[in-house]
Amino acid sequence: MPEPPQVESPGPRVLPAREGDLRAVYDIAQACFPIPWPLEELGKELTRPYSGLRVLRPTLDLPVIGFLNYWHIHEEIQIMNVAVAPEQRRRGYGAALLADLCRYGRTAKAFAVVLEVRRSNRDAIALYERHGFERIGIRPRYYSDNAEDALVMRLGL
Repeated sequence: MPEPPQVESPGPRVLPAREGDLRAVYDIAQACFPIPWPLEELGKELTRPYSGLRVLRPTLDLPVIGFLNYWHIHEEIQIMNVAVAPEQRRRGYGAALLADLCRYGRTAKAFAVVLEVRRSNRDAIALYERHGFERIGIRPRYYSDNAEDALVMRLGL
């Protein structure tokens, strides 16, 4: 019996970044972070064997509005950045990026996802906690722009 045709489901699309996505990723990083990664560093995420850069589009025909980059080293995934364009927040896009990474991590047999987040970033902390991340430590004076502490959070897979 033939398989039913694939029907495109509505909703956000999280896909591997391509070279043509880098400018949008860089612009989002500029809007979201006090010290964003340089464009050249973001480009390296496309070629490093241990890194991944995923982009989010609300639908396939719309531009990139969010991204997540991570490093997968041994059995652990380190989130480096998660960002959604400021005007697109509170629509579930950050959650979609995290869910996508967790699916990847489970498929890749990673045992945990870890990250650092500014202690003052209550919205991000709440998002991570909703996804099951737990606070496991503090990195004092972690951020060079203002010497703010970072919370270290972990999600067991």
